[in-house]
Amino acid sequence: MNTKIARYLLLPFAAFASAPLFGAGADLVMWGADSLESAYRWSSTTVGQPWGGGVLPGVSDRAIWKGPTNTSSSEGYVLVDTDSKFDLLQVAASGTNKTWNLVFSTGLDGVTKSHTLDMRNIETVFRPLNINFSAAEGNTGKVLMSGASQTMDIYTKTGTGNLQISIGKNITFETAGDLFTINNQSDAALAYGTMKVAGLFNVKGRLNVNGSGLATHRDIVIENGGSFTAYKLGTYNSTGFVVNGHMQVTQLIAGGGASNALNIDLGANGLIELVGNASLEGLIVDSNVRIADFRENAIFIKYSDSAKSDVEKYFQTFNGSEWTNSLTLSSEGWVTAAVPEPATYAAVFGALALAFAMARRLRK
Repeated sequence: MNTKIARYLLLPFAAFASAPLFGAGADLVMWGADSLESAYRWSSTTVGQPWGGGVLPGVSDRAIWKGPTNTSSSEGYVLVDTDSKFDLLQVAASGTNKTWNLVFSTGLDGVTKSHTLDMRNIETVFRPLNINFSAAEGNTGKVLMSGASQTMDIYTKTGTGNLQISIGKNITFETAGDLFTINNQSDAALAYGTMKVAGLFNVKGRLNVNGSGLATHRDIVIENGGSFTAYKLGTYNSTGFVVNGHMQVTQLIAGGGASNALNIDLGANGLIELVGNASLEGLIVDSNVRIADFRENAIFIKYSDSAKSDVEKYFQTFNGSEWTNSLTLSSEGWVTAAVPEPATYAAVFGALALAFAMARRLRK
């Protein structure tokens, strides 16, 4: 691996390894109703609806979702009707293919329609589980990961774990600092998780995506209307994005070397901006960046000679039979189709003229 890439990607893991995994608080079990119509309220102190002990979590407690009350149901619902600050949100339901729906909703006062869940981390454990953050009509919500450094696991050790940020496009997901890894690797040939962004996802520090390693899998999906921002975005192993909304990153670090690739499906509404700043290049790369459905004026990179060279060396499009290096970076910063050099045109025209002359000679 390029030593520059390795420095950017591996230092966060060392920092996280020394960090404590849990606070000193209690594990508070919670349950979900099996329909939106009967959803339990986060603020409720009724035992089992949703809190097993009827007690809401405090700042050092861990909220652990165990599934719908009706365990045969695949969906569980809780209305987030109040602000709450706690340590960890853990999805650990029994059974498989369960989905936890946290729906931001009007508070008991009938007036407050915006609430915040403030936590250090989110994780899924041992099952193929999904967690969806959404908002009821006319409501908004914020999911704040306020720890200085976190690792978010959106896969599980035995299957898929999906994280959906806002079905209703009214959710802001924000970290106070680095979100070191969306860890999407597994120790077996299993399905992998996907983070879907239809609201606002904002990492104020560094986000590393430890990709699935599968060329066909998409680790992050930015839907139409969704907005994804990060100070630094690092990818390692073969990683996949679908960008049909807005992605703005100060610096993209695409690592993993020649055996890996960053695969980007560029949607009709997708816009990617790698804006850089006075001290950061917009792009650092040592693996191929493969762009499906490439179009002009859809990918912006802060211009530099090195950025142009990297685009021409690593950025690829599919010509119907293979991935080829056919892109360049304009002086305005837009990734664009490369225009052949005059010498290339001369060689092509020369070959055509020679073929024409030979054909005439044969006819005579």
